[in-house]
Formats: sequence, structure tokens, C-alpha cells
Amino acid sequence: MREMWLDLHAIFMDPTFSISLLGSALACISLSLIGVIYSLRRSALVGEVIAHSAFPGLILGGFVGVYFNITGEPLSFLFLLGAIVTAHLSMKKLAYLQKRFHRSADSALMMSISSFLGIGILLASIMQTLSPVVYKDIVIFLYGRVATMLFAHVVLYSLVMSTLLLFILSCHRRIKVFEFDKIYATSLGIGKWLDKFILFITLVVVIIALRSCGILLLSGMMTTPAIAARWWVKRVSSMFVLAAIFGGFSAVMGSYLSLYIGGEGVILPTGPVITVVSATITIFSILFGPRGGVVLCAIRRFVFAIRCREENLLKSLYKKGEAMSFSDMKHFLHVSWPTFFLVVLRLRKKVELSGSYFLQLNERGKARAARIIRLHRLWEVYLYEVGFTKSRVHVFAEEIEHVLTEEMEEMLLKRLNNPTHCPHKQKIPAKSEGVYETS
Repeated sequence: MREMWLDLHAIFMDPTFSISLLGSALACISLSLIGVIYSLRRSALVGEVIAHSAFPGLILGGFVGVYFNITGEPLSFLFLLGAIVTAHLSMKKLAYLQKRFHRSADSALMMSISSFLGIGILLASIMQTLSPVVYKDIVIFLYGRVATMLFAHVVLYSLVMSTLLLFILSCHRRIKVFEFDKIYATSLGIGKWLDKFILFITLVVVIIALRSCGILLLSGMMTTPAIAARWWVKRVSSMFVLAAIFGGFSAVMGSYLSLYIGGEGVILPTGPVITVVSATITIFSILFGPRGGVVLCAIRRFVFAIRCREENLLKSLYKKGEAMSFSDMKHFLHVSWPTFFLVVLRLRKKVELSGSYFLQLNERGKARAARIIRLHRLWEVYLYEVGFTKSRVHVFAEEIEHVLTEEMEEMLLKRLNNPTHCPHKQKIPAKSEGVYETS
């Protein structure tokens, strides 16, 4: 164990790896913060549009470099300049399709992605024949070149992220107003300049991170951390913080895994590995996030279904007034034997075993059953008062009786003036100092 920690310490203290790690973390955090803004707009695919539309711009910059015989860093500058131009044009096209032709956001996004990506692939095939060396440099932008980061890149990323954080901290209230109520924001005069600045900072973050992170990482990190954060928190400010944490963790873990798993003869690009880590976090959030996670919702539905069967069993025992056999109760609940025994096990403090495989209510079970019947019949009275027929109120009350709370019970009592009988002339069990009378 000690040797493993020493190896990790040596890896993270390596100057080359630490610089690339810090640079990728700063880039991923910046992209995650931008992704939250577009996620609030329900336009998470904007990152895909910007990243893929930058691809033909890279190749156009390569054509200029080939024509004027430009190489080295000036050629890289032409790549980024072309990417800025085509990315900006794609955003203009996106806005034009939505305003001029009244296209939905999804269709406009797909049209922009497909058109610019198609043009990029066409230009790439021409560049591959014209200049294979320049084409090879362009292909690197698809995956990124994290390992070649310099300290100057880290400083540049730090300045960009600091500017972005300052903008979010100073304007997060305006951002919320603009994203959730654009008409009100426009009336305050904050809509137009805010939208332009968001577009500007987005282009800056994306283009600066393009060389080191690659198109695949850009499109992934502008979507997955924000999506994952929405499954855990409610507040917008918390969403920004959590998305930044997810983005930074994905960068650190992805950079380490690309180095740890890769070796001699195996090359794992850092950008795609970071994207895979972020996607894994997103899948975990979708499954287990407290705000509607698939697994947790399935568990809640199962627990609620079991509780409904418990209460139905208590009602049936209460109304019959005598012990019931296991077979009769199972037939009444319409469940399998394992589910039936689970229900009985959960009711062990409210029922007693009488004779051979017979159950009857104890005092605690009678009180609980009386309360369920009371809520059922109170709801029947309410539905009858608002205009439902007697034949329909029972069916509705069977469903709602399991979710009525004590506060709702008190509201019903005040609204109905403490009724004693339901519309079917059946007595409503009384309540005296928190104990339901069973007589």
C-alpha cells in the first residue's frame, strides 16, 4: 500500500504530468461552468455545435498555412483563428434558424452540427491528399494534446477561468433572471449584453481549450457535468459548484487513468478518457441521484406499493373483525408468496399469529386500520361535496387514502365540519387525543 502511494506521489509530482493535469483541470472546470448556463437554457447541445463547427475552421486555417507555406506556431494560430470564425458563424446560423424560420432549438442544433461537420469532413479529405503533414496536425485537435501543455498554457487557462468565475459570481442573479424569464430580463435591459457576453466567453473558453483538450473532450465536458449536477441539487448556485467539482474530478481521474492504463504499445488519449470518466459520473447520477434517480425512484415505487398492500391488508382484517388465513389474505392482495410474506413481516408489530397460519389485528394494528378507514371515508365525503357521484368516490378514495397526511386530514375536517358518516352511510372512525376509536 505504501509503495502504491509513493508511486502516485511520484506521478503527480512529475513536472510534465502536473502541468498537463492542472491545465486540463482548469479547462474542464471552465467548460463545466459554461455547460451549466446552456443546460439552464435547455440547450446542452450547444457545446456539440461549437466543438464540431470548429472542425472546418481548423482545416480552412490549414489551407491558408499550406498556401503561404506557414509552419510551426503561426500555423497553430491559423488553426485557432479559423476555428473561431466557423464557431461564431455556427452560433449565428443557430440564432438565425430559430428566429427567422421559427425552428425549434433541437432541429436548429442538429442542422448546424450536421452541416458544419459535413463540410469539415469534406475539407479534411481534400487536406489529406494536399498535405498529409498538416492533416496530421489537424487530426490531433480531435483528441487533444494534453501532454504537450506548457506553463504558459496553464497561466492562460487560469486567467480565462478566473474571468469566468468573476462573471458568474457577479452576474449569477442576472443569469438566473435571464434564463428563466427573458421578457422580464429584457425589460430591465440586461438581456442583450448578457447574451452577447455569454457567447463571447463561451467561444473564448472553447477555442483556448481546443488545442489541449480536443473536440471530443470539449463537446463532452460542456454537457455531462451539468447534466450530472442536476440530479443532485436544486439551486442554480449549487449546480455551478457541483458541476465544477465533477469537471475537475473527471480531469484528474481521466489524466491519471490515461497514464496508468496506457503503457508501452498502448496509447490512450487523455481527452477521451476524461470524457469517459465524466460520462460514468453522469450515468451514476442518473441512476442514484436523489432528484429523480432511476434506481431510487424504483425503490420508492416499490416501498409505496408494499405500504399500500400493508394498509389494504389492515383494512380487510379490521372490516372482517376476525382472523384470516394466509391463503385468503394472499388471494385478497393479489401478490406472490414472497411479496405476501414481506408484507406480513413488515406488519409484525400490528398483527398476531392466531392458530395455524391465521392472522388477526392487535390494538396497534386496529388503531392504524381505523385511521386508514377514517381517511378513506373523509375523502369520500369531500369528493361527494364537490360533485362526484357515490359510485365514483370509493374508487378515488382507494387511491388517495395512502398519501393523505395529518395536515390534510385537519384541513378536511375543517372544510367538512367534522362529518360522522360517509356518503354510503358508513360510520367514520372517531379520533380522540390521537387514538382512533375502534368501536
